[in-house]
Amino acid sequence: MAGQVLVRLPAETVALLDAAAAAEGISTASWARARLVMALDADPAEAVPVLRVKAPRPEWMRDLDRARETAAELTGVLVRAAGLSRQAGDQASHIEIESLIPGTRRAAREAARTIRQVCQHLDRQLPR
Repeated sequence: MAGQVLVRLPAETVALLDAAAAAEGISTASWARARLVMALDADPAEAVPVLRVKAPRPEWMRDLDRARETAAELTGVLVRAAGLSRQAGDQASHIEIESLIPGTRRAAREAARTIRQVCQHLDRQLPR
């Protein structure tokens, strides 16, 4: 593909696009490209879909993803608490809370990295 177009859309529209593409088993970009090519009466060869080939994810991956989400949410709560303690003039609490933020950020990043690595490993196991 030679060119690119970036289109900003509301989250609801993106969710609809993702669902439509998933229903056809293709990427969202492939789905949108096919619709644009049809709307413009362009050469159908320009709309060759990119098939999504992913291994099924084991059940325990959901638990790992929930742990990642929890760490990310905890980081957000700590950032908010640090700001509030600073506004309240509670320097000791502010310093203590700030000291916890890097650890929760690191935990969220490490969980995300682990999830990506496991997914890549599972996908490589697929027969070609």
